[in-house]
Amino acid sequence: MDTVEILNYRKDGTSFVNALQIGPILDDDGALMYYFGSQLDVTAKREMEKQARQLADDELLHRLRNIVNVMNVIVRMTGREENDTAALATKIGERLTALSDVHFNTIRPNTDEGTEFEALARTIVAPYAPGGLVQLNLSGPAVALPAGLISPITLGLHELATNSVKHGALSVAEGRVELRWVVQDREEGRSIAFHWEETNGPPVVVPARQSGSRIIKTLTTSTGGDMAFDWRESGLIVKADFPL
Repeated sequence: MDTVEILNYRKDGTSFVNALQIGPILDDDGALMYYFGSQLDVTAKREMEKQARQLADDELLHRLRNIVNVMNVIVRMTGREENDTAALATKIGERLTALSDVHFNTIRPNTDEGTEFEALARTIVAPYAPGGLVQLNLSGPAVALPAGLISPITLGLHELATNSVKHGALSVAEGRVELRWVVQDREEGRSIAFHWEETNGPPVVVPARQSGSRIIKTLTTSTGGDMAFDWRESGLIVKADFPL
């Protein structure tokens, strides 16, 4: 049976995508008796697929811009730490390698169940801390993430980390990021809630453009979760909740 999609029009003049199927009906001897045909309005399905592709493209372009910006920050901050040219080159190389590794390893995250939240968070966030692990405080119980949460949580933590190293606490040596999480039992089921808080960074200014937060909020909502941004002058606070 062959399927073809065509642009069709209703009586009122509105268009829709029509999926046509046609195939032969044979008798017991294999001789053609007649053709069977059907049609189905797939407009809504194709529109959802288009929106999903657009969201993925937006996220990828946003991430590529972030990579370049974060590289610039890493080079600038490392330059403040080292006076020796050889040591400077080595440290910059190590940090850029760590940054590239985490992007390559998580751009297509492992969707197998059993990925630990702490391991995922540490892998993603640590390369963005120019001062090293001293700038980070991660705390919470051991919890394995279901496959459906790997991508939204990965992209969410990437966004928070890149924003922090460009504009927030990780953009200065004395800045700190605390990420803590808990597992909650509710009537509708278990969930993981995490709290991201930045301190000792520059005064926070609410961004005029929030394309990155829009993307991760959309992904979070698609899982049945929730994410809230509190742009406090003393440091960004983000609270998120994902059903397990």
